[in-house]
Amino acid sequence: MTTEHIWNTFHTQLKGFILKRVPDQDEAEDILQNVFLKIHTHIHTVRDEEKLAGWIYQITRNAIYDTYREQHLSMTDVSDAYALAEDMPEESVIAELLPCITVMVYCL
Repeated sequence: MTTEHIWNTFHTQLKGFILKRVPDQDEAEDILQNVFLKIHTHIHTVRDEEKLAGWIYQITRNAIYDTYREQHLSMTDVSDAYALAEDMPEESVIAELLPCITVMVYCL
């Protein structure tokens, strides 16, 4: 059981699985690559090859959840920046620029 064999067997099915849950093609590709990186680094932990498919799909589900969790956290951080700007005096240039700069930094 090699990573290459698993790739050849599962990558098309996994990509479809991911695309049903993540509409962005590029993000789906990133998730798929992360899944196979995890498979490659943890393949030695699989003891029963009959459970391989379940193990792979569990890794994939977790990677999708992690992606949504990261997106939610970054949106929370942006909201915090807007709240911080509201506490500053309105005439302050910093209060006007802080949310924009914060959004740009998080997008990098």
